[in-house]
Amino acid sequence: MIKVTLLRLVIILFSLLLLAGCGNESIVNRIRILSAVGFDREGELCKGTVAYPNYIQRKGSLAILKGQGKEPKLIMDQFERESPRKVKYNKVNSIVFSQAIAREGIYTAVSTIIRDPDLGNTLLLAVSSCSAEKLIESLDHQELENLPFNIVKQNMANGGVPPSNLHLFLHDYYSEGKDPSMPSLSLNEQRQIQIHGYALFKKDRLRIVLNTNEMTLFGLLQGKKVRGELAFNYKEHQYVLSLLAGRSSSKTQMRPAAFRYDINVDGNIRNLEGNRMSMDPSEAGALSSCIEGQLKAQLLALLKKIQANDMDSLGIGERFRSEDRNWKASVFYKKVYPTLQFNVNVNVHLKNSGAGE
Repeated sequence: MIKVTLLRLVIILFSLLLLAGCGNESIVNRIRILSAVGFDREGELCKGTVAYPNYIQRKGSLAILKGQGKEPKLIMDQFERESPRKVKYNKVNSIVFSQAIAREGIYTAVSTIIRDPDLGNTLLLAVSSCSAEKLIESLDHQELENLPFNIVKQNMANGGVPPSNLHLFLHDYYSEGKDPSMPSLSLNEQRQIQIHGYALFKKDRLRIVLNTNEMTLFGLLQGKKVRGELAFNYKEHQYVLSLLAGRSSSKTQMRPAAFRYDINVDGNIRNLEGNRMSMDPSEAGALSSCIEGQLKAQLLALLKKIQANDMDSLGIGERFRSEDRNWKASVFYKKVYPTLQFNVNVNVHLKNSGAGE
């Protein structure tokens, strides 16, 4: 009798688990869980394009929704009104802005985002070199792994892109001594999303977009984990330095105001065909010195480019602020930063000296 009762209990529990699983599946099928959002400017209106996994017709591959309104919040409300199923925003992990909107200012859109407690601080903010609509539309029928968030996250993990997310954007936006930045995306010839460069802002307005070479240099100056490739010339031939590791330290000088970077780089040399370059060990020193000189010139050019555009994307103001109790942003950026002198020291260590493939 006891065995029969236990058997019945096991059957009942198993049935309940099956029903619960079916219930969750039906809930997922009844709602639209937005994953990526893009915003464009169309006259006086803002156009929104979103990608969401379609679990009914497409077994989870992405589908596209579009809407427009005077501001992003109204577009989201429109999606809710026009959808036959409930729309959920708490799984959005990528928000992409067209350059037109980014140059006007993105704070209105971002402030709408941060009011939603369900959205995480690791959410990706990015700028698109094409329209955000085209970029998000390219995800139609794609799998979730192709979302901008996953592409950028993988490149951040291996050091190819400087760290960036909603939390870091807000930290830099509200900081008195640093300006925000975020990745810039584009579509390649196969209409696949790729990292196009790195967008630098003055507060919430886009000023310039660094190319991929400048993005690698920017990462070196940040002192973060960096992987990438930098071209250089040696004896009238062009080669590529593949970065294996990059480290930097920096130091302020108050009077006269100056800022110094010490950059240490480990890397391999290869030719333009992609083969590692063999070299005479006695020539390694001359080659390293040649790379150091060119790398120093490129780093100084980038620092001056950021300075000339009235931005402090590397947080130099924060460094001066930490060492000067009388520091004031208004004074520093009006009188000190525009004429600040930069000094860069570069040390390159080649890993494949005397060996080739």
